[in-house]
Amino acid sequence: MAISSIAQTKIAENINTIDNMLESYLDQKAKAYIAPARKNLGVTTIALVREVIAPTVFRNEDAEPLTADVASNIFVRATPNKFKFGERARVLQILRSLEVGGNYAQNRLFVPKGKASGDCFDACSFLLGDSGLGDGRVLSAAAAVKYTDALSLQPEAFCVDSTFHVRGSEQGTLFDEVNKKNTDNLFSRIYIQPGTLMIQTLTFTGKTAPAEIVDLLLTTLASPMAYGGQTSVTGVNVQTHIAGVFGGDFEVAENSPYVLLPKLLSKLDNDDQAMDVSIVKQALFDIFSSVYPNAVTSEVVAEIQSAQLDKIANREHEELTAASKVISDYFTRYFDK
Repeated sequence: MAISSIAQTKIAENINTIDNMLESYLDQKAKAYIAPARKNLGVTTIALVREVIAPTVFRNEDAEPLTADVASNIFVRATPNKFKFGERARVLQILRSLEVGGNYAQNRLFVPKGKASGDCFDACSFLLGDSGLGDGRVLSAAAAVKYTDALSLQPEAFCVDSTFHVRGSEQGTLFDEVNKKNTDNLFSRIYIQPGTLMIQTLTFTGKTAPAEIVDLLLTTLASPMAYGGQTSVTGVNVQTHIAGVFGGDFEVAENSPYVLLPKLLSKLDNDDQAMDVSIVKQALFDIFSSVYPNAVTSEVVAEIQSAQLDKIANREHEELTAASKVISDYFTRYFDK
């Protein structure tokens, strides 16, 4: 039987269920109030290989990409927001296609007077965190999943290049209408080269997220997307490969890419292997399956992703539809009652 959800794997031991997201308490006056269910022992980690498939820019204010000094070498670093922004957009698109959320654009959420919080906060809010104004208050939902930095497997010097540009006008010419002369606005763009591999982990802690939310994240990672800044306008530039999903009671140090990278490089025989997705995925699986009691292979993850994508394509995703109603009630009861 094909596996269509993470709930059908051993990882079910390390995640929540959709019916166990809220708890009711009595205060000193015996009045009941609602709060999110208390966190329990349970960690689920998704180990990723991010493959750059088109020139990609990950930087902040400087022209150079962010870097990190690991194991006496300098590697390219991409911060979590470089990935979360694009993946949040994809999650919102999925919810809109199923008509179960995505009612607001990113960073534009608010709760109008007379509306319930659950009409505005949705599964994306639960998965990736959200905040908005409602009734004069700032309503904040913590993200269920935690992103780490992503680190390249090759030192910076081997995986970046630059191009030289003349910034033309919006009319497509080099003539500056304001100053009545040809532009002299010249600049260089430093980009990460196609073929570069980066590692990253995404982790659910405290046994808070139900299977439907984990499945939603896995589905979001199934296809290439546009990440980063200046290059993302040209189309998809990063393909995400899942090395496996791992679970246990406690987090492990290997969840940090700064601990993981030296261990991973020690398992690779040469620089060519650091550019081979299949070899890197297997090495990551070996590392994480040795430190977590429960492990799901990349092949099973691919089955889950395929099944989830089929449900979305057919607009017949009963599980996510039902879960979205529970999550809506979760936010309404937590924020409004």
